[in-house]
Amino acid sequence: MIDKKAIAIVLCALAPTSIVGYIALQQTSHISAVDQQVIRDHEIHEQLDVILGLVTDAETAVRGYTITGKDEYLKPYFAALPDIEKRLPQLEKLVQGNEVFLTKLRQTEQLIHAKLARVEHVIMLRKEKGYDAAAEFIGDGKGIAAMDKIRLDMRQLHNLEEQFATRGSNPADDPSRLLRVTAILTVFALGLVLCNIFFSRL
Repeated sequence: MIDKKAIAIVLCALAPTSIVGYIALQQTSHISAVDQQVIRDHEIHEQLDVILGLVTDAETAVRGYTITGKDEYLKPYFAALPDIEKRLPQLEKLVQGNEVFLTKLRQTEQLIHAKLARVEHVIMLRKEKGYDAAAEFIGDGKGIAAMDKIRLDMRQLHNLEEQFATRGSNPADDPSRLLRVTAILTVFALGLVLCNIFFSRL
């Protein structure tokens, strides 16, 4: 015959350990999810800042070349080009699932490529037609306007990522919710312990 009292005592003894294990697992899962989100957000913001810096370096390098005519001024420009082309696909991969961000990013990529094409044209003008032709082309103001638009787009992309991260947070991962669950389970565990004591005295 099954000893119901013995079963009840065993269950009461195991319950607190099971509850503690459940709480520990929930906390570990929450911490891991938060850490991954923070790392991803940091990578996205870092990529945006680096790409903007590289485009700025390329523009500055070509301005220096335009003034001096010395090829060594173009080293940052030639170094920036492959790095930009490598980082843009990496950034697209990081933001998969955020269609609003991805659409805006691809629009910004078009601006960046148009800006780099314009900068390349400045180099050609300086080499083939001299300083005056290159300076006149730069002086039309379109290059400055394009760079300002790229900077604005980059700020908007920063904001879009922050909004997406906020909307994408799972209420089930809310630490306050976990604390409430922990408190309920703790009360339940205490009740089981009291049952254990009660049955052991019968």
